[in-house]
Amino acid sequence: IVPFRIGSVRRWDGSVESFGIALFDTVSGGYTSDPVIGDFDGDGLAGEFAIVADSSRILFYKPAESTDRPGWGERLKEVPVPATELISTENGLFAYRRKHLAKLGPDGQLLWQIGFQSQIVAACVTGTAGTPLAVLLQDGSVALISADGNTVASSLPVGDMGQPRAVVSGLLGDAEAPRIVAFFDRGWALFDLSLAPLYGSPYKTGVPAVSLPALGDIDRDGFAEIVFATARDLRAYHLTGVLCSGFPVRFEVPLAESGFHLAAPLIVARNNDPAWIIARDGASNLLMADGRGRVTLGNYLNARSPAYTPWLAAAVAPDRNILVAAPSTDGLFRLFQFPAPDVLAQQSWLGARGSGRGEGFLQEKPSASPAPASELMPYAYNYPNPTRDGRTAFRFFLAEDARISIGIYDLSGEKVDQLSGSGVGSMENEIVWPLGNIASGVYLAHIQAKSASKKSVKVVKVAVVK
Repeated sequence: IVPFRIGSVRRWDGSVESFGIALFDTVSGGYTSDPVIGDFDGDGLAGEFAIVADSSRILFYKPAESTDRPGWGERLKEVPVPATELISTENGLFAYRRKHLAKLGPDGQLLWQIGFQSQIVAACVTGTAGTPLAVLLQDGSVALISADGNTVASSLPVGDMGQPRAVVSGLLGDAEAPRIVAFFDRGWALFDLSLAPLYGSPYKTGVPAVSLPALGDIDRDGFAEIVFATARDLRAYHLTGVLCSGFPVRFEVPLAESGFHLAAPLIVARNNDPAWIIARDGASNLLMADGRGRVTLGNYLNARSPAYTPWLAAAVAPDRNILVAAPSTDGLFRLFQFPAPDVLAQQSWLGARGSGRGEGFLQEKPSASPAPASELMPYAYNYPNPTRDGRTAFRFFLAEDARISIGIYDLSGEKVDQLSGSGVGSMENEIVWPLGNIASGVYLAHIQAKSASKKSVKVVKVAVVK
């Protein structure tokens, strides 16, 4: 499913519409990739589609202009290039399969093809002209590929994180240059454009992911977060590895714990309010929560179906409504509509890989900035509270980089533990307290932050339950 906007397409009743949704039947069509949208006929409009058939050839389509079959696609051309996935850019089409990556020109001609020693898992654009593509390999490493097909940088393999699953990138709010996120079953690694690790990454999560990730500034703090599903809940993390406030959000019906479900959560960014996050659970119910983990529009949208819904995609319609498309294995195509007059389309993640182009790129830097903090550490708390699973995490926002000292006392005033660490400015940070031999009871944590010019102290009450 690919939402698209083109010059005009004729509807079933003979009227003309400038917006539509293309559906590809992977069974009858023999398609083996996601479809991508682009300008593949040279008319200056991104109104055509490319898709792989039988893992061996790329087919190009456009909406049919004939009035006798309105709504059907018309094949433009076919190119014999082996591929499993496609990425559409303004400068051409990238195709990859197994250990090979190829670039095709706008007219479908093969420009170059390169090989790797390890199999390609995923790829995304980086938003830069010189090195337009980042490639995630099966050995856990990332490679940057130049516009002419040369490898300009490679990272070391990321180990002990499970299977590599996706690579995404974007202007994430902490710098003018894009950042690259390599996503694995049990965590992610964050890189700059030289593939140097950032903020002490990689970050390992305790629960394996079962969906592709989405990027977006869900809480309007001026920094992008990473959102994905586990078998039991929807999770959102700051890119520094800190679980976002209000998350995880539990699914009513868990997803299967075995296997990797490809549907990524959708993020609808809004101008003045937290983003909407849309995901599906194990019964194909659609869950809609905001960027602070609050479930909206009741508990679940009315999307119950005995069929499996493997994909979700959304688009911003001309009337500023959000259209959410949910095809399922029962052969039905469901479309949901929500008003969103303040939607920020370029900051939203509206498909499995960001957009209909399959770029895996957050297209625009989050426009909001963190509210100026008059003190170094305006707030602090711990999660979960009461504690569980033998640990809790102290979370705190810092106006600037600072050293952190946490003294933990029982109610008699006796110190029972001491923690220390460092925090990054303009975002929420986290320091984990492993409870070990700490007895059940109530404790007071004195959290002190000290930067070059400021000092701040907060006291948090912690309930330890064993």
